Amino acid sequence: MAKAILSGKSDHDLIEELYLASFSRPPTPSELDNSKYLTSGSLGRAARAQDLLWALVNSKAFLYNY
Repeated sequence: MAKAILSGKSDHDLIEELYLASFSRPPTPSELDNSKYLTSGSLGRAARAQDLLWALVNSKAFLYNY
């Protein structure tokens, strides 16, 4: 993940990579709305991406399906 953040990928591409890494599928259009999360707040982009990945890994979809 750090490689994706440091490579300068767009928010859309970063979210797609996080979903592929955690769910082995691309995000739905509504899930792509999470890109707003990566651009707002006082934390750095890497910290926000890490928080999003933790949210995905701790989701019911990850716990019960993957």
